[in-house]
Amino acid sequence: MSLHKSAVGDQKTSLAFMFTWLMARENQIDKYRRLYLDRGIDVLTNALTPVDVLRPRVRVRTNAQRIYDYFLSSCDSYQKVVVHAFSGGVYHYSEVVSIMYRNPAIFSQMKGRFKGAIYDSPADTDGIPSGVAQAYFLKRPIIRCAAQYFIKTYLNTIGRDVCPTMEEVRDTIFVPNPLNTPILLFYSPNDAILPPNSAKRYVDSWKASGVHFVAKKWEDTEHCKHYVKYPQEYEQILSQFLNTIGFNTKLIGNNLI
Repeated sequence: MSLHKSAVGDQKTSLAFMFTWLMARENQIDKYRRLYLDRGIDVLTNALTPVDVLRPRVRVRTNAQRIYDYFLSSCDSYQKVVVHAFSGGVYHYSEVVSIMYRNPAIFSQMKGRFKGAIYDSPADTDGIPSGVAQAYFLKRPIIRCAAQYFIKTYLNTIGRDVCPTMEEVRDTIFVPNPLNTPILLFYSPNDAILPPNSAKRYVDSWKASGVHFVAKKWEDTEHCKHYVKYPQEYEQILSQFLNTIGFNTKLIGNNLI
């Protein structure tokens, strides 16, 4: 967990709560941080490892509690919070919300500060084997296939509580959206880790429950690669969404959109 403070702007009352994908490199995440830092918005980044995903009750929930405690103690000055979560980071964030939700007094106090959530390629449990294997062995296809097999075996034996744990949080926090925040979803049917039926289920659930959301689908992008392939369009949609939820969308200094 790391807090990056923007060097521009006068009032530091806005925070982007960022939850990364598995094994995300610092130079990759920094491109997304700049989308907020250049707008005068501080960024709190939270990382997720493959081991966390394979042991969610021990690793993710412990880390979520640590993030929750830090947010309560050190982020009181931020009156506007936007969440930007990628892949398994969406589950990571949902665990933090779950802790808030179990504390009604804190939840009531915090709810008004969370203004919106951006979900970039939210992973589903069906994508765990390929997602974890890809994070470790992206450039080694033979080893990656073997790793997928062993992870599937693990999930069906020793780790058989992993998927139910994540699905419970997905069905009680992520989809119902208890913070009632507007949502921006980036996804693609070409994504091997987010099956098209899962994305459709999320969209249908939000639509049925009256959640304000925007869903942007690219037909040809890979998992968490939308910004890489379509940077201008990604930034434009993000800016429009930030404007909708009350954030200043203009880049400060010489970098105006």
